[in-house]
Parts: sequence; C-alpha cells; structure tokens
Amino acid sequence: EISRINDFYGCLPGHHQQQADGVQAFIQACLIGDECWIFLPISELSSAAVVALWAKFKAPVTKMLKALCGHPDAPTSWEMKCDAELKLAKFIPLGPEWPSTYFHEALKLMLTVYVDDFKLAGPAELLEAGWRAIGERIEMEPATEVGLHLGCDQKKVKHVIGGVPVSLMIYDMSDFLRQCFLRYQELAAAVGCPTIMKKAYTPFLPAAEGRGPARDASGPDLESGPGGRGISLELEPLQPQHTGALANAAASI
Repeated sequence: EISRINDFYGCLPGHHQQQADGVQAFIQACLIGDECWIFLPISELSSAAVVALWAKFKAPVTKMLKALCGHPDAPTSWEMKCDAELKLAKFIPLGPEWPSTYFHEALKLMLTVYVDDFKLAGPAELLEAGWRAIGERIEMEPATEVGLHLGCDQKKVKHVIGGVPVSLMIYDMSDFLRQCFLRYQELAAAVGCPTIMKKAYTPFLPAAEGRGPARDASGPDLESGPGGRGISLELEPLQPQHTGALANAAASI
C-alpha cells in the first residue's frame, strides 16, 4: 500500500519516480546487540600477512563488527542505521502508521524503503538532488527508472482519459505467474503426474446495475463470456496418490 502511494505521487503532473538499491546494505551498519565471534577459515583469508600471523592458531576467531546478512540482529542494525542517516539527509518519517516512508519538505520528495530497495518520487527536476542527499549518507547504486520492484514489474505509461492526459502505473505479475506454472510443471513431471494446461479467460464481467448474472449459479459461462479480460491458465488438480510424492519432490528442489 505504501509503495502504491509512492507510485501515485510519482504519477502527479510534473512528477517522476526512480528506484535504487543500497550497496551491500547490511554491512554498511555496525552490528548491535550481543557480541558475536565468528570462525574464519585460514584458507579463505586474502592477506598473506594475516595468513602468516594466524597460522599458529588452530581455530582463529574474530569479533564480527558489521551486520553481516544472516545474523538475527542484522536487519534491525541496518534499519536503525538507514533511518538515522535518512533523517540526517532531511528525510522526515511520516509516522508510525507509514513505516519506512519519508518526505523531504524542501525538495517535496517522497521516499519509501523496503530493506535495501529505495523508491523516490516527486518533482522530476529535484530527483537528482534527492538521490545526492541520500548518497552522501548511504552508499547507493545508480538510480534507474522504475521497473522490477518487490517482484512486480512496474511500468509507467501516458494515457488520455476524457481528453485529459494522465500518467498510469501498470503492475505486471505475468513473469512471476509464468515461473509458478513452470515450477508446477517441473514438480508434477518429477512424480509422473500429467499436467494439462487449459486456456481460460480471467472471470471479469462488465459492470451491471443491481445484482449481475455473475452472482447467479446459473449465470453465463465466464470462460467464454464476452467480458473476459486477460488470459490465465487452469491446472488439472493433482490426484491423492500424487500429493505425497509431490511434497518429496518439492523438498528436493
């Protein structure tokens, strides 16, 4: 929801939107919480001097200073670091009801953050200044046009509605859906279950006053109805004898 508010703000007249990732975000933060000591295999050390120094130890360990991904406190360490740095860059949190959402009053920019995914929206001519302010506090990759964000391919397009030019944001999940079907076929094939794909229209009918026929059990065939929009795929249900084997196949992939 928060990300879509950012999209809306980026679609306003004169506004634009970009996204960027933090560079190895977690290890930009120092680890908070209890001390953590980690074992470092000597064979993995890149410095010959360190290898020579540590060669006399059987199992050398070192204190972990950075919030290495995988440590339970790493996400919190990065979140606190990111929040503090953004505040220093004049990005003010909108409040507890809008987590990870900030607004830069002077630049009129809205920023949303999901772990290390940053999305910035506002006046097109001020986006560069916003990214520069963030980049002075957090190491960032170059900003790009909005595209694949949180698993969804987003596309901003221009359109005319009632003679008025408007900006629209299209959310395209077709690639993700395609991956789901390919994985289904892969798992089904692993247990010898035939997979039959059928062409089926998304069951949407034109809006109707009152109670439409789609609400009646004897309503029209949605698969071939004239109001169908888009294409989806219908899968044959797995037979009971295949479910156990399917679970085993999924666990092995």
